Amino acid sequence: MEGPFQLADSVIDAVINNTGPAVFLLRRIEETPTYAHYRAFIGRIDGNLAATLKQWLDSDYRVFSFQYVESADAAFKQQCAIWHQLEGPDGKLDNKEHPEPNDGQIIHCPVCST
Repeated sequence: MEGPFQLADSVIDAVINNTGPAVFLLRRIEETPTYAHYRAFIGRIDGNLAATLKQWLDSDYRVFSFQYVESADAAFKQQCAIWHQLEGPDGKLDNKEHPEPNDGQIIHCPVCST
């Protein structure tokens, strides 16, 4: 993945220069009285990554990373792999649910086959 980059309008405009399937990771810092750690959101988009990232500008997320991929199937597989790598909501992700394929997409998770 490329990044992390600051999640800001001008940065998105400067670094996102393609449309097409992509996977993105948003990060924020979660602080407790004794420590701080990052939480993340893993997403994918089949079209306009810049527009999708800009929808998150008013969120608690502060940085993003991204990777363009060759197809919607590849985006789903990459999103699933990262979801498992970061251990879903029990680990470092804010995503509550395992990624789902797009409507009409016939594909299974490469890690758990769901």
